[in-house]
Amino acid sequence: MSSIKHIEFWVSNLKISLDFYTELFSIIGWSHVDENGFSCDGTKIYFYEKQELDIHTKVPGPRHICFQVGGKDIVDLVSNSPIIKNGILHGPDVLHENGSYMLVFKDPDNYILEVAYKS
Repeated sequence: MSSIKHIEFWVSNLKISLDFYTELFSIIGWSHVDENGFSCDGTKIYFYEKQELDIHTKVPGPRHICFQVGGKDIVDLVSNSPIIKNGILHGPDVLHENGSYMLVFKDPDNYILEVAYKS
């Protein structure tokens, strides 16, 4: 079996990103495991502030990361969070033929995130 061990995000302002993700992760059930990291089911996400990237680190970030949640009510809670509202791109609604109920939004550094529930 294979799984994601961790994801590292480089962000422009660590405090702003930690405020944003602390709010999001508290709604969807992730734990704040250390100063700059969160965890759920063995996967960890860490945040590091990078003001200037050198030639070896100027790489594009992920297109988006989807967090699977346990119900439509959690997707709705995320959509109603004041810290998330300004970044909503679309949803919450059913967007795929498979019936996934999802919300797509941006974080403070414009990473695209998705919170989805599939019954």
